[in-house]
Amino acid sequence: MSASVAGEVSTIFVAGFPIDAVPRELDNLCRFMPGFVTSNVKTSRGTNTLFVLFDCAQNAGFAIQVLNGEPFDRTTQGAETLRAMMANSNMRKPGAP
Repeated sequence: MSASVAGEVSTIFVAGFPIDAVPRELDNLCRFMPGFVTSNVKTSRGTNTLFVLFDCAQNAGFAIQVLNGEPFDRTTQGAETLRAMMANSNMRKPGAP
């Protein structure tokens, strides 16, 4: 497990989910990726977005490569693809002040 460097952003932002995606599906999307720490689903105006904190920027970058451009639902023809990018700042770790 890598240790995050102080000030290093290791949170990603993911969008492009279908309108019928439920928060539980989004919350579990990155759970098994290397360095996963926690995730947070935000819903605004009927659109879901996902923020995911990893233990280091390298693992966050790997997750972006895996997710970016992939369809969330492979069974839907012409489905919007996921857009993953580095967030502007880190999420707080659970239990952090």
